Amino acid sequence: MMKKRSKKILSQIQANIVKPHGRHHCWYLFFHFPKSEESYQPIRKAIVGFSSRLTSGLVQVEEALKRKEYDVEGQVVTCLFFSEYGLEKIVPESHLIKNLKHDITVPFKSAYPIDSFKDSKEELNLIKEKMGLRSERDPNWEAHHEDSNSRIDMVVMIADNHLETLTKYGDFVITYFKTVGTIQHLFTEKGKAIKRGDACYEPFGFRDGLSKIPFWEKKNEKLNYKALSIVLDSDLGSGVTFHKYRQDVAKFYEAINKITYELFFEGEPLLNRQAEFFERREYILAQFMGRFRDGTPLLYFDRPVMHTLEYDEHKKKLIENFNVYPLENPEDGGFLKDDKSGSKCPFFAHIRQSNPRDHLRDLQEYCGGVTELRIARRGIPFEEVMVNEEGKVEITQGLYFMSYQSKRCQFEDIEKWRKTITAEVPRMEPAIDPFVGRSMASSVKHSFDILKNWGSSEKEDKQTVELDISEFIKKRGEEYFYAPSLDWIKNLLHNHGKD
Repeated sequence: MMKKRSKKILSQIQANIVKPHGRHHCWYLFFHFPKSEESYQPIRKAIVGFSSRLTSGLVQVEEALKRKEYDVEGQVVTCLFFSEYGLEKIVPESHLIKNLKHDITVPFKSAYPIDSFKDSKEELNLIKEKMGLRSERDPNWEAHHEDSNSRIDMVVMIADNHLETLTKYGDFVITYFKTVGTIQHLFTEKGKAIKRGDACYEPFGFRDGLSKIPFWEKKNEKLNYKALSIVLDSDLGSGVTFHKYRQDVAKFYEAINKITYELFFEGEPLLNRQAEFFERREYILAQFMGRFRDGTPLLYFDRPVMHTLEYDEHKKKLIENFNVYPLENPEDGGFLKDDKSGSKCPFFAHIRQSNPRDHLRDLQEYCGGVTELRIARRGIPFEEVMVNEEGKVEITQGLYFMSYQSKRCQFEDIEKWRKTITAEVPRMEPAIDPFVGRSMASSVKHSFDILKNWGSSEKEDKQTVELDISEFIKKRGEEYFYAPSLDWIKNLLHNHGKD
């Protein structure tokens, strides 16, 4: 039976924080509050009235157990987030805003529009230069993400396995807030999981959602309170990041095919060598990600094993232990122990850059020494069908990336690390994340030392290749939000909205 304290905490926090919602479809409904004092009280009332529809962490866990035991589907998962703009309108004196501003290294402002710092443009450019971000408006930013007259104040996230159910529910949510609170619906982003069996994949074909933070102590049937500090603040709320990435799958594989041929088959015909080509390509793909596409970590294996006959209990346990981030002595469970030289999994590999597992003390010192370099990642792919100027149908794929963290600097220090080519961290080679990294240099072309043979430290077994990251991954929007506790939302009217 679940411990009382754990049950109480789960009943207060929103769903999707300590456990992914697991639904096939997930929509994000973006809203704007009209800027007038007389409208704020009706808005508060509308939010409080909607609070009974929000899904708690407890309901999510209970429904998951019922689904496992009785194959019964639960309700539509519903969560509510606010941007700083929204909080400043409905709770201008709230300590939540002050706490957020105190804890972060960059002012809590919207990047949806990217010029939302326009009242302090010098400050924005200084910050962007420091973080390795572009100082000018990104020409690829989507139009509805940059209208400064309709800034995002609130997001309602809804998720369900059935598209028809979600469509009807989404229409209800939009109508409710428009009718009850005169709240303007700006746009909706629609995600859909790519599933093969029980496993989820991202558009490039890599298995996703494998790394886990141990929020639950199964043996003791209670929450791991140390792990909770990664995602929850003292008010049982959580900071939320939301990014939209467009991925050009065809261009990505065109680049990887070219690298594979040049490294292993230069000038040779591929006739009757297709199997060897695909095996080599799989190894190169694994070096960029840090895993093979089936999820097998490159740290321990030179080939994919998870869907083969050799995938025994020993290998299964080894991979499961690798996927769970150790809270005690974290460096003992990472690359520092088993691959100090980067001869198995390169330092530039995505999972080694974006989910640091080695040299954590050095990284924390590099990032200011204040950050738990860990976040709870949540995300879902999307697919958009559009008709271009020539009347041809184009299908665009990508990923909505979400993360939960107790402080915004947790996310930003990871961003700072993976976007920067640096030799400042002892014992680590300068590297940049090949998927979402950006250097401070003006060029987006980066060099990567590809290993020809797994486990070899010999110089002749490495060959440098160049890759233009921007050709196949483009950021099309980003925003920071706050997910308050359910009690805070239910008491919004009483605490902050008295007439």
